[in-house]
Amino acid sequence: MLQSAWAPDAGTPPWVPMRSAPLRRTGPTGAASAAKAAASEPLDRAAFIALLDAFVATAHTHAAPRRADVGATWTLPSGASAATGPSGTIELIHDGGRTKLSPPLAGAYHVTIDGKDELRVAAPIARETDLRPRALKSQEASSHLGATQAQVDISPHIAIALLLLLTIEMVLRVRAQRDAQPA
Repeated sequence: MLQSAWAPDAGTPPWVPMRSAPLRRTGPTGAASAAKAAASEPLDRAAFIALLDAFVATAHTHAAPRRADVGATWTLPSGASAATGPSGTIELIHDGGRTKLSPPLAGAYHVTIDGKDELRVAAPIARETDLRPRALKSQEASSHLGATQAQVDISPHIAIALLLLLTIEMVLRVRAQRDAQPA
């Protein structure tokens, strides 16, 4: 059996299940009064809209790109109190009631907003990145960058030695198994 959740005599859809809760309950017993509901509805609606507006405003202040270019100015919420980056503590700029941060280096930045730590990243500017191959300078091939002696890979010799040990072990196991069997 299906029942309306809004009003017993209203033409509500038949798909509303019988155990569904009414949208509004007033009083300790849950009986709904049409006059009280009509009188409090504008107040409820205004309170809901104010709550929703506060939620959206808070979301907008916290909604910033987590990744931006180096040197771009980040506008932070007024609750921002500290920031640390790859070079240490970064000074926040307070300008006209807004808090701003301009990351000087590429890397991760931890910004403390209302006591919570947020991670933001300053990335190198893509159009300034040059990935074309370049010729090595003569200084870059010098000995202070690494060893100048040729190194020999001995892994084939170690592999052969291990293979010999494995073969010897197999021969000894077969021989031990033959000796243990009664003739």
